[in-house]
Amino acid sequence: MATKRQIADDIYRKYHALLSQTDIQHYLGIGKNKAARMVASLPEIGKGTGKRYFYEDVAESVIKYMQG
Repeated sequence: MATKRQIADDIYRKYHALLSQTDIQHYLGIGKNKAARMVASLPEIGKGTGKRYFYEDVAESVIKYMQG
């Protein structure tokens, strides 16, 4: 299993520092509802152009998702 740092680096290379829920869906190949549950507890960055999430926070959620 990949480490949080490896996942964070991969996310950063593909999407840079801020991700949308749609980016997360594409990254993991999951649906809208599952992605929404993943980001529900993450702090949001910006609201005017849509919610974004910091890549290291997303990496933490990905690890939790992969662990079940």
